[in-house]
Amino acid sequence: AVGEKVRAAFDIGKQAVVNAPSVPAGEREAATFLLLPPDAPHDEAILPNLTHVDRWEPPAPPRSTLAGPLPTAPEAFLGRNVETYRAVSAVLDRRLVSVVGPRGIGKSAVALAALDFLVQRHYFSDGVLYVDASLATEPAHLA
Repeated sequence: AVGEKVRAAFDIGKQAVVNAPSVPAGEREAATFLLLPPDAPHDEAILPNLTHVDRWEPPAPPRSTLAGPLPTAPEAFLGRNVETYRAVSAVLDRRLVSVVGPRGIGKSAVALAALDFLVQRHYFSDGVLYVDASLATEPAHLA
């Protein structure tokens, strides 16, 4: 298996931290790793009975069967950062969020900007789902 020896697995882990986009200052963080105990033989096989693998690829993230491509995010989206932040925070806190208000004030634009933020940062492994309810004129249309 890739990293079948203790030293090789340790080095792979350090390299993963260095290259992880979600770890700020990855090289500095990896430099803090210690292989203990320092006087032990780290060239021993971790699990000697495993089948040998030359290269490991992580599995592809699951694709949601419901999710389709999101509508295009607004190009000129200015002055709505607070509302977008509130929508993102609400989704991260509650998962299901309704954006409501009078027609034409930019509810869809705020929702799409928030979803675009979440999608670009891969917050949800199953993706996100946008439901356009702009044509609903009464609650029964949303059922």
